[in-house]
Amino acid sequence: MKHEMRRKDRKLSDKATLEILEKGEYGVLASVDENNQPYGVPISYVLHDDYIYCHCAKSGHKLDNMKINDKVSFTVVGKTQPVFEEPENDFSTYFESVIIFGKYLVVEDDDEKIEALKVLCEKYLPDFMDKFDISLKNAYKATYVFKISIDEISGKAKKKN
Repeated sequence: MKHEMRRKDRKLSDKATLEILEKGEYGVLASVDENNQPYGVPISYVLHDDYIYCHCAKSGHKLDNMKINDKVSFTVVGKTQPVFEEPENDFSTYFESVIIFGKYLVVEDDDEKIEALKVLCEKYLPDFMDKFDISLKNAYKATYVFKISIDEISGKAKKKN
């Protein structure tokens, strides 16, 4: 299902959208439970090989939801700046954001799981990659890795004219 952007004048190019996604510090993963109760949770992530990769414990609310319904959305907010715009006398916010609609996929292949964990560590702690192997050995069995397909993506921004 294609979702139309209301403010098409704020639509970002594919390149600008991917830049926000790549530079984002965290995203909000949204899912629904068996009663269609929505649930959004902030998570760390990395864009790799056209998927969003995430890691977590092997149980929890988000995993329960995604096993029931594999459809998810994922939102990343980039730079924001509250502003008072003159001469309009208007309170506003300059922002940039990305929204993805996709599907939850389990990462079962050991090589893919290790690669995902490695690129996550490279994104968040690049100065400690010499510790990756020992950390992987200690946490591998307790760590769950999943990915999100990017079935639909859009970027939007309001910036100073």
